[in-house]
Amino acid sequence: MPGSTPPPGPARRAHLRRAWRATLFEADGIVVPLARGARQVGAWRGRHGAARALLVLLRVAEAAFVGAWNPHSRRRPRGWNQRRLDRLRAATRRLPRREGMGRACRPRPWGEEHLLVGAPAARCVVLARRFRQDAILVIRRVGPPRLLVLR
Repeated sequence: MPGSTPPPGPARRAHLRRAWRATLFEADGIVVPLARGARQVGAWRGRHGAARALLVLLRVAEAAFVGAWNPHSRRRPRGWNQRRLDRLRAATRRLPRREGMGRACRPRPWGEEHLLVGAPAARCVVLARRFRQDAILVIRRVGPPRLLVLR
């Protein structure tokens, strides 16, 4: 996540969680928000149809938004990020996928390109770790979208 980097430890983790909660993930014009917690799952049920529509497009039961930009949430130059995303595209060439984007307007506007990869969460976690990502957003046919924090 771009922006100022807070000190390591709990303050940094809290900063990242706030940024993730403010992010909307999009692929093929369909926006999937993060289901924030057990108490708010009911409020997000109306948006679950959007996640199901993406899964139907990919013809899979489970998919995840995986990125390659800004490893370990440390800002990198755009050209470097594009090369990493090209490598992620090459690594997922045999999997169903769509181009995606993660955008937020709080605490400051930013965006990162992602891929929506139609594969089980375990396979997407392996990809995300390979590209040094801190988290992925997993969508399933049943249940709200969930953020998987990898470290």
